[in-house]
Amino acid sequence: MEKETPKVTIVLPTYNGQKYIRESIESVLAQSMEDFELIIVDDCSNDDTNAIAAEYAQRDGRVRVIRNEINRKLPASLNRGFEEAKGEYLTWTSDDNLYEKNALEEMCRVLNAEPEVGLVYCDYNEIDENGQIICEIRTSDVNKLCYVNCVGACFLYRSSVAAQIGKYDENMFLSEDYDYWLRIYKASNIKHLPMLLYRYRVHGKSLTATRQELIRNQTAKLWMKHINFLVKKVETEEDLYFLCDAILKNAREEDKKLYYKEICRNSRKYQWKTFKRKVRRVLGKA
Repeated sequence: MEKETPKVTIVLPTYNGQKYIRESIESVLAQSMEDFELIIVDDCSNDDTNAIAAEYAQRDGRVRVIRNEINRKLPASLNRGFEEAKGEYLTWTSDDNLYEKNALEEMCRVLNAEPEVGLVYCDYNEIDENGQIICEIRTSDVNKLCYVNCVGACFLYRSSVAAQIGKYDENMFLSEDYDYWLRIYKASNIKHLPMLLYRYRVHGKSLTATRQELIRNQTAKLWMKHINFLVKKVETEEDLYFLCDAILKNAREEDKKLYYKEICRNSRKYQWKTFKRKVRRVLGKA
């Protein structure tokens, strides 16, 4: 029987995910911690994805299915799913990735014990199309979040934090998760749990594989969205140059000059004589 207030809500956005979605759903239903709801948001698939999701919803009362009337892309699908969420803790997964059996239990243990932590994230294994482990991904500590999306693929955060910071930004498609973590970072503490609790599938049709250039452009865009916060957060001049280098290497050519001006405007705490010369060298022709 479905509970009124599950401990965890898991949103699973999907589009034409019939190849792997059964495995993804099964990894959720096999969790050692059973106090959860799974909300599957079908983004107008034209394969058997919706039928597969409906089959699980009929079988298990913890599973619900929402189907978008038009294709709305990932951040909008996440927002629609979380609008229906009842859990105290929130997370989302992909239709081609898998949880380890104790993933929710271990992440809940951290949030239950440490009320000052708003989000916990974990290490994970990369797997191939056949589910074979390729390598371990040991994510960085949270102090690297200014430069890289170290939160990665396996995470859990409080619904109270989500209520505070708002929805996923639908203009940040392909970087919506990183943008969201930075917003949480502004509002709450984040903790790294060094346990392998997830399996991230690497294959040719994933968004990560097919949209590399756009992902880089969107990442530069999100860094500039948060540039004032990031400049304040970095601790040394060297860190600032590293951030500048990352922004300009990922930015579209037509955006580089504007980004350079914004970086300098927000970097007034760095008053060394060599600052602009060094930054120009980092930014190249900008």
